[in-house]
Amino acid sequence: MSNIYAISRAPVLNSSDTMDFLIENKLEVCLTLSVEDQVLMMQHADETLKELILILRKDKDNEDRTKEEKQKVQKGNRLFRAIHDGAMERLLFVIPKSMKKL
Repeated sequence: MSNIYAISRAPVLNSSDTMDFLIENKLEVCLTLSVEDQVLMMQHADETLKELILILRKDKDNEDRTKEEKQKVQKGNRLFRAIHDGAMERLLFVIPKSMKKL
């Protein structure tokens, strides 16, 4: 043995291990989404709502839209249904079918 201090040293990690491999085995990653973010994610995953979002983005004129399309509003990249209560306008989330309970 060339040096006595080598005995008390901590073992060196295998240099072939990548940092991602080492972290993957030690850490658990949790992702928290708000309800609004979950609805947004599911709206953009739903094919029918995705088509509706594209229609709302390109058609600014209400005249060419169907009755259902006229009720929908897009704000902050989220799709809402506009409900008119007298002088007030309420915006309700458009919930995709995949999120609705049967």
